[in-house]
Amino acid sequence: MPGNSIMLEAGAFFGEMALLSGGLRTADVIAVDFCQFLKLDRRDFNIFMARHPRLRAAVSDMAHERKKMNVPGSIKSGAAD
Repeated sequence: MPGNSIMLEAGAFFGEMALLSGGLRTADVIAVDFCQFLKLDRRDFNIFMARHPRLRAAVSDMAHERKKMNVPGSIKSGAAD
């Protein structure tokens, strides 16, 4: 959603909604400091998550929380204006 920003802390990840759903990534990410990014292909993500179902559940929970944060009128903790 335009105008709604969420600050990610060191070690955070993004793109999980697209990996879990099989859809396209819909969020934009802007770095405000030096960053090192790692890319995980969907195929590798699915193989890894099949071997680690508890981690998949944790990532899925995070995606669900982030999706709720994108609902208009919701309270955004840690949002940066």
